[in-house]
Amino acid sequence: VSLSICDGLRGYIRKHDQRYLIEPLEHSDQGEHAIFKYEHKIQDISNGSCVVYNFSKREAITQGSRSSLSFPKLYFQYRRHNHLQKWLRTRIFGMVNFVNMLYKTLNIQVILVGLEMWTNGDKIEVNSNLGTTLLYFGGWQETTLKKRKNFDHAQLLSGNWLSQTAQGTAYPWGMCVPYHSSSIVKDHLHDTNMVADKMAHELAHSLGMQHDTYPCACTYGRCVMDGGGSIPSQGFSKCNRNQYRQYLLDYKPMCILNVPLSKDIITFPKCGNQILEVGEECDCGSLEDCTNVCCEANKCILKPGSACGGGECCEACKIKKAGILCRTAKDECDLPELCDGFSPKCPVDRFRVNGFPCQNSEGYCFMGKCPTRDSQCSEMFKDEAKGSHDICYERNKGGHKFGYCKKVDKRFIPCDDKDLKCGKIYCTGGQYFPSYGEDKTYHLKVPEQNITVECKAFFPFQYTEDLGMVASGTKCGDGKVSLKVKGIQSSLRVRKICFWNFLLYFYFMYQFFPHRTPLDSGHFYWLSPCSYNSLSPHLYSLSSWYLKEILQCHLQQETFSNPVATFNWLFHSDFIYTLLIHSCLCE
Repeated sequence: VSLSICDGLRGYIRKHDQRYLIEPLEHSDQGEHAIFKYEHKIQDISNGSCVVYNFSKREAITQGSRSSLSFPKLYFQYRRHNHLQKWLRTRIFGMVNFVNMLYKTLNIQVILVGLEMWTNGDKIEVNSNLGTTLLYFGGWQETTLKKRKNFDHAQLLSGNWLSQTAQGTAYPWGMCVPYHSSSIVKDHLHDTNMVADKMAHELAHSLGMQHDTYPCACTYGRCVMDGGGSIPSQGFSKCNRNQYRQYLLDYKPMCILNVPLSKDIITFPKCGNQILEVGEECDCGSLEDCTNVCCEANKCILKPGSACGGGECCEACKIKKAGILCRTAKDECDLPELCDGFSPKCPVDRFRVNGFPCQNSEGYCFMGKCPTRDSQCSEMFKDEAKGSHDICYERNKGGHKFGYCKKVDKRFIPCDDKDLKCGKIYCTGGQYFPSYGEDKTYHLKVPEQNITVECKAFFPFQYTEDLGMVASGTKCGDGKVSLKVKGIQSSLRVRKICFWNFLLYFYFMYQFFPHRTPLDSGHFYWLSPCSYNSLSPHLYSLSSWYLKEILQCHLQQETFSNPVATFNWLFHSDFIYTLLIHSCLCE
């Protein structure tokens, strides 16, 4: 059963092999509804065809392991101008409900976090060429929409265009990939569940699933990735499940693992959908599905005596004590998080200060990652691609789209000698070529080594940011990183400024003063004198790891003549209540 209760009952009911559609009668003031029996010849949907634009040559294999619960967060753009917005919202909510029902069979919760209706003209060029429209839409949602809202995948729905027979299109394996985590679906059917079926189909392509062909058998009446049909799907084939598991192993789409905040969910709150929404203390699903001993399933409230109903810092219906590890560091640019003793949720993910050396000094930490030319080339051209020889960067003196540092009034400005590695990136290896742009390969001789090297560059099509430039935060010289500001590629010297002050590493300040406002993007915190005494009791429970983390920058720069004495001073000094720490800010 998949039902929406907004302005009447709308949805889909299955009993054994027979399926029914229920919806309110139009122009009825008595709350009357109609129930239709689904028949295979009800509607012509052009065989349910879709167009898939490959941007990878990798083939999925059919082995893998079971995945954990994931939460793709969808954002919809809707261009159907001849209907009231309230009616459209209700229609969209019903379709998302149906999509979510299908994906629950894969242990996936599909959550709607945004809905935009284009009532004053299109935001992009829209025409009957699906590939062109998808390209423009992918660029627009990446460069414009994501500045307003955080989401994982965007779908464009339209009811008055697309002259070709295809019902939609998507990039395969595109989830979480910049410019590719998007799809298009044609909405020209009265039956919302059939449109939702196409939405689920295109989303599945983004999650690595392919069309069902022989010998992939569907154990249901119809599966999501079937090529056609005029009745809604009931689930995914075994082949689709294996393809999805392999996709998770190969591509590791981290964005779908983040649970959205309840305030970001725009659908109407519904107790029993396993999504914690505004007004709910917990939500463990239906009475039949709920296994949470802390939660009243039918009311979505905590049981008497329970302080929490879930979360990394909730155990046996009680909030864990402060200082217990709730999230380990993912890599050398990340930091572990501890429970704060007040919230059942693990604190917001924090990371090392920008400029901290990583990857054996091949790069610097930047916004929680360690960007390097090798990793950027591998992401762009896949397989064994890596950064190419230094001689390739001489091409950045050319001042053209495959070799430049910045673009001013459609003119490509060449790089200065000191910034050659901070402009266009050059790679070698890899068999994949991005579909959203053009590439060019140079073969240059290195006389000193008597070798010829490959220098592969990339330039995107219209409406997309130039991902072929050295990414922001990437090391492009000794003590130098690339920085893109308002479309201009430049370099920035990594400077270490150490100063005495009442400055405390924000990471563990966040644990004890979460209500205060952080500085420096959440990395450091100015400590006011009135906070000393309230902080001091917690200092004795801090592990030596935290103090080592605070001193790490100084120890590497040898700013202390005697690190051991300094470490002991932090524990035994009479100034423990003022905690005067010599801290280092990397800019």
